[in-house]
Amino acid sequence: LMRFAEVVLIAGLFEKTLTSLIWEHTFNLDIQPFEHITEWWQNIHLEGARMTIRFLLPIGVDASVTKLGAYNVAEQCGATVYAHWRNEEFIHTSNKTVRDPNGKSIANPMRKALREAANGLCIKPISHGLNEYDHYQKVAALAITQPDNRQVSRVAQLSGLTIQEVRRTFRIMSVYQTVCRTEIRVKGSTAPIEVIVLDKAAAMELAEIFEGSTVAGQLGDVQCPPSKEGPKMTRPTWMSPVEWRAESTWLKNNRAAGLAGTLKPKQQARFKKHYPFSKHWRDNQALSIAFDIVPGGYVTTAANTTNNHNNEVA
Repeated sequence: LMRFAEVVLIAGLFEKTLTSLIWEHTFNLDIQPFEHITEWWQNIHLEGARMTIRFLLPIGVDASVTKLGAYNVAEQCGATVYAHWRNEEFIHTSNKTVRDPNGKSIANPMRKALREAANGLCIKPISHGLNEYDHYQKVAALAITQPDNRQVSRVAQLSGLTIQEVRRTFRIMSVYQTVCRTEIRVKGSTAPIEVIVLDKAAAMELAEIFEGSTVAGQLGDVQCPPSKEGPKMTRPTWMSPVEWRAESTWLKNNRAAGLAGTLKPKQQARFKKHYPFSKHWRDNQALSIAFDIVPGGYVTTAANTTNNHNNEVA
C-alpha cells in the first residue's frame, strides 16, 4: 500500500475491522471516509431508527462458549428465542459446539431448541456479502467468535488494542455481518428489523453502529451466574517489557500535565490510554472509596477535606 498515493477500499464498517486498526497502528496509515460517494450508495448505519435490539443473558454476563455450556444456558437461550418467534420467519446463527463445565466440547443444545421453530432458518456465521436472506426482518445473531489466545495476543500487539478489545472486535464483526443479511440491506425498505443477540455488550455495540436503534433490554428470563472480572493487566499486551519500561518513564515524566489535561492532543491520548496500566493509577484506586472520581480526568475530590487543597491529583 505504501507505493500508492491513494487507495480506495469498498467495505462495510471498515474502520472497525481489525485490518483497519492494524494498518493504522502498525503502519501509521491515515484512513478517511471516501468523499465522492454518489446517490447509489446506501448507508444502512443511518437506518437504525427501524431496528430493535434485545439480548438474552442477564446484565453482567458476557457470552462465551463456556458460559453457554453450563447451567443449561444454551437450552434457555434457544427456548427463549423459539417462544418469542414461534410463528415468525427469522434467520439465526450459533456455534456448532460449546464447552461443558469440564471443558469438554459438546454439541450446542441451543441448536436443538431453534430447530423446533418451523420458520427459523439457520445460516452460516460467516455470511459476508450474501443477499439471499434480505427478505427476513428478524435475526438472532447467537454465534460467538473466540479466536486462539495466541492469535488474540498477536492482534493486540499489532493493533494497539487490549486483549478485551480484540475479543470484542472479533465478536461484534460476526454479529454485524449476520444482522446485515436482513432487509436492513435493501435500499428503500422501511420494514422494522428485530435483532436478538447474546449479551448486553453486543447489543450496545450494535446500537452504536446503527444510529437511532433501540436496545429494548433482556428478552425472557435466562438464568446464569455473572461473569467474573479477570485480573487487571499491569502492562499493555501490545508492548514488550522493554517498551513498557520506557513508556512508564514517559508517563511518570508527563504525569502532572497528563492529569491536568494540558498535553498536546496526541500525547494526551497516549497518556489516557496507558496511564490506567501504571502502578501510580493502581495505587490510587485503593483510595478511591473516599474520593469522587471524575471520568476521563483522573482528578479526585477529597470527600472530607476542610483545607484549601480540596482537589488533589491522583
